[in-house]
Amino acid sequence: QPRPPIADQHCFNFQRQKELRYQQQQQYAIRGRRPEEMSAMGTATLPQAPQSQQERDRNMAENKQQAGQIMQKMQSHIAGLQEQPLRLSSLMNINLPLHCTDDTLEAVAALWNIDKDHDLRKTLRGVRRWATTLHNMPGSEDTFSNMVKQVFKMLYTQFLKPEMMQTPPDCVSVLHVVTEVLLCTLDCLGTTPPFKKLLSDTLVTRLDDMESNGYLQLDVVAGILRYRLVQVAEIDRMMSRWMDGRRPGPGGQTQVNVQAADFVILVLQRCCLEHRTHFGKDFQKCGEIITKQAERRRRLNPQQQQAMSSQELQLLTQADAFVEKLNAQTSQGEEDYMPLANRQPRLMVTAFWQQKESEDNKQKAQFDAETVSKQLHEWHSLVQADGQHPPSLDHMGHAQNRQVGALLQKIISMLFSPNHSSEETVELFFRYGV
Repeated sequence: QPRPPIADQHCFNFQRQKELRYQQQQQYAIRGRRPEEMSAMGTATLPQAPQSQQERDRNMAENKQQAGQIMQKMQSHIAGLQEQPLRLSSLMNINLPLHCTDDTLEAVAALWNIDKDHDLRKTLRGVRRWATTLHNMPGSEDTFSNMVKQVFKMLYTQFLKPEMMQTPPDCVSVLHVVTEVLLCTLDCLGTTPPFKKLLSDTLVTRLDDMESNGYLQLDVVAGILRYRLVQVAEIDRMMSRWMDGRRPGPGGQTQVNVQAADFVILVLQRCCLEHRTHFGKDFQKCGEIITKQAERRRRLNPQQQQAMSSQELQLLTQADAFVEKLNAQTSQGEEDYMPLANRQPRLMVTAFWQQKESEDNKQKAQFDAETVSKQLHEWHSLVQADGQHPPSLDHMGHAQNRQVGALLQKIISMLFSPNHSSEETVELFFRYGV
């Protein structure tokens, strides 16, 4: 049998080596190691193990030190906001349909105006970089959880300080500005999906502990929902558990926790009716409990109302009013319901800053009025009539057609470049050409 030509034999050997290398890479991938790591394992020695442990301990200590420095910076920023409160700003900056006016909206609008080079925004960018660097490091979960707990403690203790309640005239509430800053800090910590899940679990645990101790604050819970730091379904289950019957009533029926139910109604009213960051459908379990209380209020006769405590009767009336307002909002159909993941974030300072930075970093048009005028004059000089035919590309010679094609290609590349293509660019080009 004749042997294959030399060229075919070399091709066969090359393909065979290529297949072997591919199989070797697949084995490395299955084992979770890269080829350079496998080759390094052959030269590794046992005495290097204590050194790697020391390196891990050193990295953990550096991460904790950086976390302490970040907390010191945040405390310094809070002290600066107390000394020099932010001035009132126009609510038109947030570019949202407003259904109410409160301290939270004023704080968001004031923080929206902070310059990109402000020390506060630099610190928050440093928080995001720290969390990204911390990911996949040994001991990172404990360091991250401690950081979240410290920020959360700083968040809810601000409401216990009397000096936070004092705000000069024509200035934004210092308490609500600090609340937004600390919510932004928590939002910057959740940079990766594992850390976002750990952030959510830590906040749920802390909120549950605060509810059992009676230290819940409306702005804290509504802010956590507004910044989407915890899944809505998780908070819905937690708040329904707060409201669930914990003591037997007359006739063996269980009654809801009046204080918890009153707080939950205030949270839903803030999120669904005032700020419009959520829909009533997002809180199905809480909605069922509140709706039952509203129906119970409608079925009460005068004798039952007199036998009921004033606190419980007030809760039923509040639940009935909330359900009525929520149904009226739904019937008006101002906004169509969509899943939370598909909605644009509302009243989130970090989201406003990111949008503003993307608009500022957007490349401007790479031409001016003089460039446009020169190219249009060149275009008209090429396609102008020769006396026998009107201006048209059909009556041109080959050289003239090539010139027109090159000029047209230059204009198209200038208008529709992927770096700065937009409707504003096209509109600006024709505005210059008029």
